[in-house]
Amino acid sequence: MSEKKWFKRKLYGYGWTPASGEGWLVIILYILFNIKNFLEINGASKSFNYTAINFTPLFLLSTALLICLCIKYGETPRWQWGKEIKD
Repeated sequence: MSEKKWFKRKLYGYGWTPASGEGWLVIILYILFNIKNFLEINGASKSFNYTAINFTPLFLLSTALLICLCIKYGETPRWQWGKEIKD
Protein backbone atom coordinates (compact mmCIF):
# COMPACT_ATOMS: atom_id res chain seq x y z
CA MET A 1 0.00 0.00 0.00
CA SER A 2 1.42 3.37 -1.02
CA GLU A 3 1.86 5.87 1.76
CA LYS A 4 0.98 9.52 1.07
CA LYS A 5 4.16 11.58 0.74
CA TRP A 6 4.29 14.97 2.47
CA PHE A 7 7.34 16.05 0.46
CA LYS A 8 8.43 15.23 -3.07
CA ARG A 9 11.82 15.50 -4.72
CA LYS A 10 12.65 18.86 -6.23
CA LEU A 11 12.49 18.93 -10.02
CA TYR A 12 15.84 20.73 -10.24
CA GLY A 13 18.68 20.22 -7.78
CA TYR A 14 18.68 18.28 -4.53
CA GLY A 15 16.12 18.36 -1.74
CA TRP A 16 12.38 18.44 -1.21
CA THR A 17 9.33 20.56 -1.80
CA PRO A 18 5.95 20.25 -0.03
CA ALA A 19 3.57 17.88 -1.82
CA SER A 20 0.56 17.84 0.53
CA GLY A 21 -1.26 19.86 3.13
CA GLU A 22 0.78 18.22 5.86
CA GLY A 23 4.02 19.19 4.15
CA TRP A 24 2.93 22.81 3.79
CA LEU A 25 1.83 22.86 7.44
CA VAL A 26 5.28 21.65 8.52
CA ILE A 27 6.98 24.37 6.44
CA ILE A 28 4.68 27.11 7.78
CA LEU A 29 5.23 25.98 11.39
CA TYR A 30 9.01 25.87 10.80
CA ILE A 31 9.01 29.45 9.48
CA LEU A 32 6.72 30.78 12.25
CA PHE A 33 8.75 29.02 14.96
CA ASN A 34 11.99 30.58 13.73
CA ILE A 35 10.48 34.05 13.34
CA LYS A 36 9.00 33.88 16.86
CA ASN A 37 12.30 32.76 18.37
CA PHE A 38 14.26 35.44 16.54
CA LEU A 39 11.89 38.21 17.62
CA GLU A 40 11.92 37.05 21.26
CA ILE A 41 15.70 36.74 21.39
CA ASN A 42 16.28 39.97 19.50
CA GLY A 43 13.86 41.82 21.82
CA ALA A 44 15.89 40.81 24.85
CA SER A 45 19.16 41.40 23.05
CA LYS A 46 21.80 43.90 23.94
CA SER A 47 23.87 43.25 20.81
CA PHE A 48 23.96 41.39 17.51
CA ASN A 49 26.34 38.82 18.98
CA TYR A 50 23.86 37.99 21.77
CA THR A 51 21.12 37.46 19.20
CA ALA A 52 23.29 35.34 16.92
CA ILE A 53 24.69 33.16 19.70
CA ASN A 54 21.27 32.46 21.23
CA PHE A 55 19.26 32.10 18.00
CA THR A 56 21.65 29.84 16.08
CA PRO A 57 21.24 26.66 18.21
CA LEU A 58 17.43 26.85 18.02
CA PHE A 59 17.59 27.49 14.27
CA LEU A 60 19.92 24.52 13.71
CA LEU A 61 17.78 22.25 15.88
CA SER A 62 14.56 23.20 14.07
CA THR A 63 16.28 22.74 10.70
CA ALA A 64 17.52 19.28 11.73
CA LEU A 65 13.97 18.38 12.77
CA LEU A 66 12.64 19.62 9.42
CA ILE A 67 15.18 17.49 7.54
CA CYS A 68 14.24 14.43 9.64
CA LEU A 69 10.56 14.95 8.78
CA CYS A 70 11.43 15.33 5.09
CA ILE A 71 13.41 12.08 5.17
CA LYS A 72 10.66 10.19 7.01
CA TYR A 73 7.64 11.51 5.07
CA GLY A 74 9.18 12.36 1.72
CA GLU A 75 10.62 10.75 -1.36
CA THR A 76 14.26 9.74 -1.34
CA PRO A 77 16.22 12.82 -2.44
CA ARG A 78 18.62 12.69 -5.36
CA TRP A 79 20.09 15.17 -7.77
CA GLN A 80 17.69 15.94 -10.62
CA TRP A 81 17.92 18.16 -13.63
CA GLY A 82 14.34 18.32 -14.86
CA LYS A 83 11.99 15.49 -15.76
CA GLU A 84 13.38 12.12 -16.67
CA ILE A 85 13.08 11.29 -20.36
CA LYS A 86 12.03 7.71 -20.98
CA ASP A 87 12.58 6.14 -24.39
